[in-house]
Amino acid sequence: MSPLLLGAGRNVSKSWNPTDLSALEVWWDASQLISLAEGGDITTFVDVGGKGRNPVQTNASFKPIFRDSVQHGLSVARFVASQDRFQGQDWEVHSNTNGLTVWAVLSATGGTADVIVSKYDAGGGQRQWILGTDAWNIQDNIGAFSATTIATYSGDLDGDGWTSVVGLWLPGAAPYARINGVLDATAAASVTDIGDGSADIWFGSLPSTGGFGGDIGEIGMVSAELTGADLANLESYLANKWGI
Repeated sequence: MSPLLLGAGRNVSKSWNPTDLSALEVWWDASQLISLAEGGDITTFVDVGGKGRNPVQTNASFKPIFRDSVQHGLSVARFVASQDRFQGQDWEVHSNTNGLTVWAVLSATGGTADVIVSKYDAGGGQRQWILGTDAWNIQDNIGAFSATTIATYSGDLDGDGWTSVVGLWLPGAAPYARINGVLDATAAASVTDIGDGSADIWFGSLPSTGGFGGDIGEIGMVSAELTGADLANLESYLANKWGI
């Protein structure tokens, strides 16, 4: 396994990383944005998971900024304006056979909405999923909203410092969320499947609005519910890497 490049001047070998997950769909890791200058704008957030799914922001007013050596010596993406966000494409990252896992490492300071990453456009009738600072939201009908399939955390993550949150779902079961390696929330109702909508994936927002405020270290997505050793490896990796 080749070493991971963890920020400018840091070359750290790891025995496990998310590329070892067979169903990895996306891995956006700010600690590997090594070519950027401290305080500079981030235009493209490179996918280091191997599929080339790179979200972009071309509007200079809405670009998050690169901050080096912020958490555990690693660089992060800082979202400072109400519209800071990246736009991806209509990437379907779930499986209606094996499920979905979405994780993020962040330090939320508050924003205009509680959205970390989403594939969800209520206005366009394209409701799929949202990983937020307050809940893990999966909808089983892209054209209608249900509150019963939302796993609402025991507390909002705003102001909680550096945190890992993992949203998980297995078809036919209720979505659930783990925070810092501990089960925190389970939705009241199960979700049979997620519709293949046409909404783009947005990093830091919903399509029509910005919202996230704070720092994001990394985000990843797997087209399966992680369990057992895979989940344990991921959560251990995040905790050790980011010092949480």
